[in-house]
Amino acid sequence: MADVKPSIEIDRRLEREDPTTRAPVIIDQAAILDLDGPVVILGDPGLGKSVLAQAIGRQTGFVYVRAASFVRNAQPERLIPNGECLVIDGLDEIASATVGGGVDAILSQLAKLGYPRFILSSREVDWRGAADRIKIEDDYGRPAILLHLLAFDRDDATLFLRRNFPSVDAEGVLTHLADRGLEEIYKNPLTLRLIGEVAASDEALPNSRAQLLDRACQLLVQEENPRHHDAAHAHAEAEKLLLAAGAYAATQLLCDLAGLFSGPAGKLPDGCVHVGSLAALPHAEAIDAALHTRLFEAEGGQRFHLLHRVIAEYLGAKWLARCFQSGVSARRLFSLFGQGHGVPTSLRGLHAWLAHFDDTLAEVCVAADPYAVLRYGDAETMTVHVARGLLGALAALSDRDPFFRAEDWGRHPASGLMRVELKDDILALIGTPDQHTHLTLLLVEAMAGSELTAALEPELRAMMFDSARYYGERSRAADALRELGRIDKPAETIERLLAQGGEDDRRLAWEVLHDLGLGTVSMDLAVRTLYAHIGVTVSDVDQSDDRIDHAHLSDSLIEALTSTQLIELLDAARDYGEPLVNNSDHSAKAQVADLVHLAGLCALRLDPEMAAADIWRRLHWVDHNQGYKRETINALTKWFGAHPAARRAVQSYVVFDAGCEHVRDAAYAFYKCGLDLYPKEDEVIALIEEFDRRRGDGAADLEMLEELVLLAPRRDGITATVREAAAKIGAGSPAFMARLEELSKPLVYEWEEKEAAAKKEAEARRAAIHQTFRDSIAKDLLAVDAGAPNLLYDPAKAYLGRFSDFDREAPPETRVIAFLGEDLGERVLQGFMASFDRNDRPSAKDIVETHLNDRIYFAELSLVCGVAERLRRGLGVDDVTVEARESAFMAWRRTTESQISGGTDLKPLEDAVLCDDAAIERFFRTSIEPQLERKAGHVSDLYFLGNDPRWRPLAGRLAVEWLRRFPSLPATVEAELLGHATRHAELTELQALARETRSRLHRDYETMLAWLALDFLVDFDATFDWLVEAAADDRDFLWFIRNRVSGERDDADRRLSVAQRQFIVERFSHAWPRTSRPHGNSSGDTNPWDATSTIENSGYALGGDPSRDATTALEHLIAVADPSYVDPLRHALALQLRARRDSEFTPVSVAGLAAVVGGGLPSTIDDMRAFFGDRIKALDDRMHSTATDMWEAYWDGAKPRGENFCRNRLVEHISGQLPDAIRFAPEMHMPQQKRADIAAILGSIGLPVEIKGQWHPEVWTAPVEQLAARYLHDWHAEGRGAYIVLWFGDVPGKNLPAHPDGLARPKTPDDLRTMLIDRLPENLRDVIDVYVVNVSRPAEKASPAT
Repeated sequence: MADVKPSIEIDRRLEREDPTTRAPVIIDQAAILDLDGPVVILGDPGLGKSVLAQAIGRQTGFVYVRAASFVRNAQPERLIPNGECLVIDGLDEIASATVGGGVDAILSQLAKLGYPRFILSSREVDWRGAADRIKIEDDYGRPAILLHLLAFDRDDATLFLRRNFPSVDAEGVLTHLADRGLEEIYKNPLTLRLIGEVAASDEALPNSRAQLLDRACQLLVQEENPRHHDAAHAHAEAEKLLLAAGAYAATQLLCDLAGLFSGPAGKLPDGCVHVGSLAALPHAEAIDAALHTRLFEAEGGQRFHLLHRVIAEYLGAKWLARCFQSGVSARRLFSLFGQGHGVPTSLRGLHAWLAHFDDTLAEVCVAADPYAVLRYGDAETMTVHVARGLLGALAALSDRDPFFRAEDWGRHPASGLMRVELKDDILALIGTPDQHTHLTLLLVEAMAGSELTAALEPELRAMMFDSARYYGERSRAADALRELGRIDKPAETIERLLAQGGEDDRRLAWEVLHDLGLGTVSMDLAVRTLYAHIGVTVSDVDQSDDRIDHAHLSDSLIEALTSTQLIELLDAARDYGEPLVNNSDHSAKAQVADLVHLAGLCALRLDPEMAAADIWRRLHWVDHNQGYKRETINALTKWFGAHPAARRAVQSYVVFDAGCEHVRDAAYAFYKCGLDLYPKEDEVIALIEEFDRRRGDGAADLEMLEELVLLAPRRDGITATVREAAAKIGAGSPAFMARLEELSKPLVYEWEEKEAAAKKEAEARRAAIHQTFRDSIAKDLLAVDAGAPNLLYDPAKAYLGRFSDFDREAPPETRVIAFLGEDLGERVLQGFMASFDRNDRPSAKDIVETHLNDRIYFAELSLVCGVAERLRRGLGVDDVTVEARESAFMAWRRTTESQISGGTDLKPLEDAVLCDDAAIERFFRTSIEPQLERKAGHVSDLYFLGNDPRWRPLAGRLAVEWLRRFPSLPATVEAELLGHATRHAELTELQALARETRSRLHRDYETMLAWLALDFLVDFDATFDWLVEAAADDRDFLWFIRNRVSGERDDADRRLSVAQRQFIVERFSHAWPRTSRPHGNSSGDTNPWDATSTIENSGYALGGDPSRDATTALEHLIAVADPSYVDPLRHALALQLRARRDSEFTPVSVAGLAAVVGGGLPSTIDDMRAFFGDRIKALDDRMHSTATDMWEAYWDGAKPRGENFCRNRLVEHISGQLPDAIRFAPEMHMPQQKRADIAAILGSIGLPVEIKGQWHPEVWTAPVEQLAARYLHDWHAEGRGAYIVLWFGDVPGKNLPAHPDGLARPKTPDDLRTMLIDRLPENLRDVIDVYVVNVSRPAEKASPAT
């Protein structure tokens, strides 16, 4: 392997949602280390997720592990020392057959470790969104923090190239890419590294992603080291090296391997393929040489892997395409990716790149996973025919999953679709509002900068102004027009949007103006646009309380304006804003302040000689407390500090010329503007001198002069210099001079004098009280030594920090010493410890009973202090009796403080008392049962019991017992017990409790619903009818169910079933139509949007369940739920089908792959399906060949032969083409003595086949009612089968039965096949293959079927 220069890391930025405001927040990678709870990092392929994960894994307290290795590890506990955070990299690379796919596989391993903190990385597009988030929240009890790894910006890219490729002209490379609309290449660290390789080689820079990968791979197989020029790989053809590397890449991905091994075959590590096995594959003979190129990296121990997964996907697809072009069956190649619609997550990139290398394969790839082709592959190189097919496939995807971009909102290159030839196709897709929102956004985004924008200018302009459309569509249309320079009348465009008056219209008006630049319109219009957007307006616009509109106001936007424009902007901002801003909300005020401060700063920098009156008029009117950009206010303050003449001119203007009635009014104005303009001492003197100059020969206004003096600091009296300046003017007035002398003295407030006297009096009183306590205690020192609780009560309160007289942060013993003195204090501390030996010490039970009577034992506090003192002195509690420890612990549990202020943690006492299961149960029974007997409204220690993981099983058992024993508890206590029972009790115990209490007469309607919610959770089937009735009667029953199931844990028996989740959606969606959470603050958790969240989460939970039952449930819900939930449910179904694909997918073995590409026998049931499908297709092609006329065998003259005869002929026709190892056997017997017409049998593989003539009465229902219901359960079939209909054309008396749904009779075999597939339930379409074989007479022959 050639040396690979490691990339120099660039610190990364990530975006997360603020948990309070839900606004996007940017953090740096160092902040990840401080995030608490589960974290998921999402990013595009090659964006640097692994590099970031590895960097985090190198930090103290973090452990890095590949996701695939973590899942395969039989002893994951060896990976992580206690307390460390696992950094699990590459969720999308798991080809897991675990139920639920990658996230479930990860969570299953984490469960074995006790659910440690983790950070998980995944490709953005392969993250299953809400379905995966719900799983993590269920197991961890808190939502995962989603971090979106941000792409490089141009500055990052420049720095990266300069650091890693210092010889390359970084700016030239980036400009080349930007000029061709290929910014996405430099925003991605992997492709940027590859472009650096190409640029460093002096080759021409690429014009597409595929071209980049091709040139980079060519470079990576070239030998750069002169010392290796004689090596074999230095002389090998680049194409052979690339194909050999591609053979390994495809093998690694398809077979889910960890690496390539070149050592002795007998020492092959688990999860690796030997280089010798690989060399036997087609086009892989150069693998030994390829290993020595820079495409590979060594892991040590003769193990290798490819440089990056993206390169592996590209080269793997190149090799597979070459195999196809060499004669390998396309069906069999695609069988390696699993069967049915879509592609397993781990193989989407490999599958997508196939479309680049062969147009025939492209059609299949596009139909199966169009979005992956667009995201992972390269649409730039597609033919128009394939691109049109991609558009159609994306439209079909949008119909199935309206939210197909829900987890992937970044802008992605779809410019390959922006072709004039596709104008009408694109227009048909984007023309209807709300029909293809996600797809419309994708397409309109891609139009920016393309020639298609000009062709669609009228349509895009109409979209921009269409208030009925989704805002994102309008915004993208505006972007496309702007980038093409087609918003040539900005003022007219913005005025029209403002006139339309809607919230989105105003937002779009500001966005367009912001992107065009404020200077493109008058400053009057610019200000009106901003104010309209943020809600500072007198127009009749929506000003709802929950609306928060934040306008993006960049520094560069203002800095681009001229001095004249800035002045016009400031004047317009004040003229419009001053009368209105006081009535605006906080956000609007802050944004107006930001605008004024930023524009003011820019204007002053351009014109530092601006008149003081203009400066003050333009800046002072906004409140100093407003504004988000404090840095701008600081910069303004610094500007005035650096321009003392302007600062003093403004001060002079405000004091003398701004119309302030008194100088104190000016002083308040200085304070309110927040620019630190309040005069300092030298400036006060300057103002006094200015006052003197202005009065000339006239008499001095000594009252104003005094106010000027009062501007100076006077806590310690005015300074001599201020006094001297004022005395020069007022010396002729004895009264003024006396006043000046008074102001020269330190300022003493009357309240300060009173406060000092009161403090002194309080200290004397406190000292007397303390002495009284000391005298009282000193009278009976023997009792103190014996731990007399009445004498120790007040000292104990001081020890605990309950007296405000003493420092609460000081050690507790010092408070006692301060209270009682050194000697007496020490005796009291000893007395605390003696409390354990008293015969009159209350028991734990006594303490509980006393508190129930609202009383307290004096001894409780001395017992708590005695334990604390023993622990402080290192004595422990082991030699204290069990009864004394239990009394002290119960007393501590009954204190209002959980810790002693400034003192010792009593956790060792808890550990000593709760030392075993018997002791734990004894404590909780002693503490809680008397309270339950008394029907206490608040039960101490009940929360402690139910929420500490150490005794969850006990909490569940006791809660069930107490709910039985105490049937008339207060509602809040019963609800708390019911919650503990639900979360922690065994399912069988809960079921028994629910059934026993079902006939109980509850105190009120709400209590009845709470218990019925328990039935929902634990006895759903038995109480289904009651649950339906309750849901129909009261939509608020949803809250009781939500509260009852919110305690789901990682327990297969406790998780809601498919039927239960279906119930929530089906029974409550109509009562609670989908409602969006409002902007701004809201209160409570029983709002309409909370109901929406609960209902949608149930749907998405089904989306994370890979079972076929979940598929059926979601299909049913789409048909019956409230229409407002249909789109989220369609998205949930798409997520569920993806999860099911991942769960059901089994990677092929290396031998199985070799069989496919080498034309060998099938090794899996899916390969057998493909093998069989090839034979059916070949048979159909040959059926009407002039050389064979095989169709005649199915006719008796002008009449079709019988079905059994035709079936046997079909078996004969296919069997003749098969190797001896595969047998087509008629009448294969299946379970319950059912039989299939034919089975393709090879060893343990048996593919059942059902054949019908077109006239058969069950031709429409046989795939489901016969093939699926009777035959697919056989273990040989693994749930797969094939259905064949013989097409005879229009034959009177032998035609197709009428379609069950009343559709018109198909006219061709293709039509019939499509209709049959459409009738298959979604959960069978990927396991039953449908073929229509055309055996019609030549006169009636139609187009081929398959």
